[in-house]
Amino acid sequence: MENTDIMAKALFSMIQEQYGSRLTAEQLTEIYKAIEANAKIAHTLAQVNLTNGDEPFSLFIPYRAWEM
Repeated sequence: MENTDIMAKALFSMIQEQYGSRLTAEQLTEIYKAIEANAKIAHTLAQVNLTNGDEPFSLFIPYRAWEM
């Protein structure tokens, strides 16, 4: 989890440097929360082991005109 904190802080510092003068403290706080949440989600997704043959799940629903 430490890696996600480092990544979130690095991304936030880039955004703060680029746009900080145009954002309020409240907006910056919300942006940091969003970045932190996305970093945690990315870390969770990275834990899923996929092989080369794994394909995305797709749901097949045939079109039936009479059901519309």
